[in-house]
Amino acid sequence: MKRRELRPCDGCGKGLMHDNCIVFYHARVAQFVGDLRAIERAMGMEMLMHGNVALAEFMGPDDDLARKIVEHDSMLCLECATTKTVAELIEKLNDSDPAQETDLLPPIIPDSPQ
Repeated sequence: MKRRELRPCDGCGKGLMHDNCIVFYHARVAQFVGDLRAIERAMGMEMLMHGNVALAEFMGPDDDLARKIVEHDSMLCLECATTKTVAELIEKLNDSDPAQETDLLPPIIPDSPQ
């Protein structure tokens, strides 16, 4: 990795190799939301095929069951990579760079019977 590719830790803001620790992480972190209608369609097809998932996948539509709402290219020092949860990191990255958010979609809730 070249010098120009290094940047401060996205977790703590310190240098990646602070405290003389030479190990750090470069990770892509993404957050998804399930598409409930697509999941229900897939489950329905599986039920029609008597639980045969492979046949249901072959016969049914190839819908995405989840949609990406946020993706970040993250640099983390060893301390943050081992002590912070993925959810904490995504929240911090979302707060610091709202331009990274893509098509923020709420969960799709099926229509309730009237």
